[in-house]
Amino acid sequence: MNPSAQDILRGCVENLEELVAPEISSPHAKSAMMCARMLINHVILRLDQEGAALVEDCREKRRLLATLAEAGEFPPALAAEVRTLAADAEPGHITMTDLTARNDAWKRLFERALAEPLAPAVRTSLRAQLAAQIGREAAYCVPALDGPMF
Repeated sequence: MNPSAQDILRGCVENLEELVAPEISSPHAKSAMMCARMLINHVILRLDQEGAALVEDCREKRRLLATLAEAGEFPPALAAEVRTLAADAEPGHITMTDLTARNDAWKRLFERALAEPLAPAVRTSLRAQLAAQIGREAAYCVPALDGPMF
């Protein structure tokens, strides 16, 4: 989805720096604005990096705890819980940047497909997917954008 979440947040930071900061005269308000900017920048980094860090952390914990459980280093009940959790495959991770690029590539192909002379049933299935996409996006766009702007 474009703009990406990171792009939206970068725009917020830019507005804070260029439009809001020059209008603030109170040292306390300036400090609060700088703190908000710092937190937004933190979220931008987390959106792109936190998933990979969590995947690696899970893999390390899994490897260590499974090794210790199999070596008999844990009480039986704890070892059983470790084995149960270790039986589930750890999910992989793809950064939001890479996932957005991949989604954009699919959307370009989708748009090309819609430009073709297609059978009505095919066009209907493509439109159904677009409706599903809009529904998914509405789930996180509408609540955030609903309400008074000022």
